[in-house]
Amino acid sequence: MEVMVTIAIVGLVLAPVFMLQSSAMRGLQRLSREIRLLFSAKNVLVDSFQKVSFAKDEEETETKRISNPPATLTYKRAKVGKNSAFKDMKNLYSSDVRIRSSRAERESIIGFVYKPEKEKK
Repeated sequence: MEVMVTIAIVGLVLAPVFMLQSSAMRGLQRLSREIRLLFSAKNVLVDSFQKVSFAKDEEETETKRISNPPATLTYKRAKVGKNSAFKDMKNLYSSDVRIRSSRAERESIIGFVYKPEKEKK
């Protein structure tokens, strides 16, 4: 009888500990997934800076799908808009990577690229 009461008390004490551990593990998995998405978006942004082409002043858009975690990354480069705080800077472009996935909220990373003017001879 005493052994059964002891096991019941130990079970009642350990149940919340196991529930807390389970909750912590779910949170850790969610944050790990979000960090992987942000690193993937950062890589797309850095790659776009390396291969940026200013042949035209038009918008440039590219979409990339990743599998782990499943998401769609959309890259867009455009001239800084008229409503931007940077509107007075000529030849400044904003680069934006938007993350769309089934679980995560919509996130984005924004960077800026400056196109130097060619020197007149």
